[in-house]
Amino acid sequence: MISSESYTIVFDWGSSNLRASLLNSSREILEKQESPFGIRFVPEKNFESILLELLDPWISQLPSGQLSLVALGMITSRNGWVEVPYVQCPASVEDLAKGMLTQPLRNQLNLHFIPGIIDTSSQPFSDVIRGEETQIIGLGVDKDQIIVLPGTHSKWVRTLQNRIHRFQTFVTGEIYDVIQKHSFIASLQTEGTPSDQAFERGAKDALADYPQAEALLSALFNARKGVLSAQIATDDVAEYTSGLLIGHEFRQAAQCGWFTEGESIIIVGNNRLCARYQQVAQWAGLQVELGRLDAAEQGAMTLLEAKGK
Repeated sequence: MISSESYTIVFDWGSSNLRASLLNSSREILEKQESPFGIRFVPEKNFESILLELLDPWISQLPSGQLSLVALGMITSRNGWVEVPYVQCPASVEDLAKGMLTQPLRNQLNLHFIPGIIDTSSQPFSDVIRGEETQIIGLGVDKDQIIVLPGTHSKWVRTLQNRIHRFQTFVTGEIYDVIQKHSFIASLQTEGTPSDQAFERGAKDALADYPQAEALLSALFNARKGVLSAQIATDDVAEYTSGLLIGHEFRQAAQCGWFTEGESIIIVGNNRLCARYQQVAQWAGLQVELGRLDAAEQGAMTLLEAKGK
């Protein structure tokens, strides 16, 4: 692997996982590694040791003068390695690059930390993102567009005039996880194979044009009502609930002014979850474009270049 070419290692370090990608100067991903040591699972916050152990097979082959390291995600939060102050929204590539912090490692390499973004215009409290801003930069901010990033905390983002203009968080994935692990609704679920229609039925019930569909706290009880009335199979409870929650995210996003029927959005992130969001978006009357899967790596490279390595 050793050559005169320069390389960059991008770390997407979240709460549950650490993902590392090795890229060459042409921004091609050469190799990937993954570790279960998300920031929640690092003993005594010994982040540097975990990182260097993971990367030793790469670092040992690459002269330090040819290697750049850049990190994004919750590793830059107050619970992570280095708390990097948020950059104010609207935020440009240059704004984020200026907000990056650099820390030397004990092997003499510098690690560059990418900041998150804060939107103080959000009511009643400021909204924040960490990690998704790098994916957005990787997709490009040169167009007026709506980008949806599904996840535990799903983000709806507008880019405008070469900036991340505004965003809004929906805790859809977290609510689903809580329901599945702790609710009486989930106790109805059995371990059989769900039907292909269960997810669709939940999403379309959430998007339905009748007054009761507006009330999420009431709609969540539909899973139990459906089982009691023998209209939902117990094998289908989890899929129905997933569809219901994602459908309500789109319903509420529309109410918050994120889209009207017939408009286009870009969805980027996990393949399986993105496929679900794509289905619901189409049922909500939207045109969908899927964003590139290496958006985080490309965004990190863009920010590192703007910073001037």
